[in-house]
Amino acid sequence: MLKKLFSKKKRLPVPVVIDSSFHQPLELGSLGLQEKFAQQIAQIAQISGVSKSLFDQHFLPVIDKLLFTFQSLPASRFSTHDQLNGLSDLCLLAGLNALKIRRGMILPPGVRTDLIDSQRAHWSFAVFCAGLTLVIRDNLTQLLIEVSDDGQEFEKWNVTLGPLGNSSFFRFRKAACDNEPYAAACASSLMTGWLETNTMNWLVKDKQVFGELFGLLNNNPNHCKVLREFLITKTVFNNRSAVVETVASDTDVSLIEETPSQSDSESPIKKADFTQPFFVWLFKEIASGELKLNTPLSMVHTVKDGVFVRKSITRKFAKTCKDNPNAKKETLIMLSDQCNAVSYTGYGDRLNGFQFVPDQTMLKITDVNPALTRKLADANSAK
Repeated sequence: MLKKLFSKKKRLPVPVVIDSSFHQPLELGSLGLQEKFAQQIAQIAQISGVSKSLFDQHFLPVIDKLLFTFQSLPASRFSTHDQLNGLSDLCLLAGLNALKIRRGMILPPGVRTDLIDSQRAHWSFAVFCAGLTLVIRDNLTQLLIEVSDDGQEFEKWNVTLGPLGNSSFFRFRKAACDNEPYAAACASSLMTGWLETNTMNWLVKDKQVFGELFGLLNNNPNHCKVLREFLITKTVFNNRSAVVETVASDTDVSLIEETPSQSDSESPIKKADFTQPFFVWLFKEIASGELKLNTPLSMVHTVKDGVFVRKSITRKFAKTCKDNPNAKKETLIMLSDQCNAVSYTGYGDRLNGFQFVPDQTMLKITDVNPALTRKLADANSAK
């Protein structure tokens, strides 16, 4: 299972695109916005595992306010969502991915089965809110957002005073702000404002969930040990799947060495460019659970010196590049240039492929697969 992927300081490239045009709140209104994002909302409802009644009472109002607040804002920090409506789309996908990670976990750990069942819906809601919160923190302060009553005189949008849906006009442009306390305050203000009274009353029945969620919203990790351990994730999406970034913990995470020790007979370890489309796709597929690690049929294995991908994975990736008939060939060339061509024996077979090493900003993924044994391979064996 994927545990940690990127450190807090990891920054993805942002294209220089500025949108200085005027925007008006969508004429669709709240119900129209829900219809616009109906597919994502339906997926969240399904994966949450809560009843329709609970979803409509607690999840849906938060989603409705999120959509009405952000309107057509982009998630400018991530190129895949640096487009109109990108921030809302990314937030919903972040919440969905957080719920996927939450499935199968025992929250909180060490609690009797009957209590786990009674707390399941509360924890799912807290997990969903955690996904939204951390995407908001990472994106909202990357824009200068201004509002106007007449489309002529603009002033900076105050997130505490109301959603963009209440403005007559708004505009935005990229103006990155790396003030983390301010970013956390913006996210906290929005999220707490989106929680309705009946949801607050529902949450407070479980004091641990209530305390952990508001510890997270107020950027106080000492009060959210469970969410910090499992779900303080900044979730990045590409092609509607997730790449998970996680905030590094000072106590429970150790960095992988950039250049692990190797025998004199092995070739030098190359440094891969993780902004390449293949690597972006690879990480998101692992995070979403589409690519399983360390099984007899897996295309991806964790090994002593990093991550090993089988040659056949290029065919799977190429299927996602329908507009590029040369995707497989180009990916093989890229992997040959940026990764070590290697082979392993395991599961009664010889596995040929490529190996790369997470750089210093990447954290431990999972335990090394004991079923594989490294064999040297010449440069042509993985082609």
